[in-house]
Amino acid sequence: MKRCARCHQFLSLNSFYRQSAQPDGLTAYCKECWKTDCAQRHARKREGMVDKRRILMESVRHDYFSQIERPIQAYVLGLLASDGNVSDARPRIALSVHEKDKWLVEVARDELAPMRPITLARHRDYHMAKIALTSPQMVSDLAHFEIVPRKSATLRWPAALPQTLANSYLLGVYDGDGWITRDLRKPVPYFTAGIISASQGFLQAACAAIYEATGLEAPCLSPVNQRAFGIRYGGRRAETLLAWLHQDLPGLQRKRYPTLPAVGDTPTAAC
Repeated sequence: MKRCARCHQFLSLNSFYRQSAQPDGLTAYCKECWKTDCAQRHARKREGMVDKRRILMESVRHDYFSQIERPIQAYVLGLLASDGNVSDARPRIALSVHEKDKWLVEVARDELAPMRPITLARHRDYHMAKIALTSPQMVSDLAHFEIVPRKSATLRWPAALPQTLANSYLLGVYDGDGWITRDLRKPVPYFTAGIISASQGFLQAACAAIYEATGLEAPCLSPVNQRAFGIRYGGRRAETLLAWLHQDLPGLQRKRYPTLPAVGDTPTAAC
């Protein structure tokens, strides 16, 4: 038995936490008194201080995807479809990209949670820019647009998305998992643009949306590696595709078609 220095009760040794600094190896207060004392000390320390965690939580726009009506909303949805992640253990959403494309995370942060910090985490021999936030409502709304946990190989086209915003949505997907290259063997500039995904069904639906809006025939799906496939458009077809994708928003500068008109630095200008 041991006497608690706070409540003055004689209690069994199991009622005390271990503390090697004490002669008997146990805390002076019992577990219940220790918890109460810690809570009081923390409350005194935080008295008058700003609750940063609460401010961060209140900055999250939980209803952002409850109804998608603007191009920038569809664009951020596309970014999450390509490079986003939804946890299956808790209602947490994350977006991570290569540090050279940190601008994409900044756009998503400004739209979803303006005060949320962006972190840089090392991955192999480079860094990834990442933002993460917790929102049960946002997770539920994202599921309505086919963004769910472990979505890579099962991603589907969001049927609930208005057709008028298909280009902005695909622009987000393209900026996340798309590419553009120039064939230097040709004397006249010749560019090829494409999108990569592990979901064949999603790519087929994307081709159908592109055809409906631009008249471009769907290309064949080509394997990129053992898990992913790609669609590609070359020459004038690439120019037509990217002109449609960038019709409402500028997107990532390094993936724009070179002959497209110059635009501002942020996509929110055209929202």
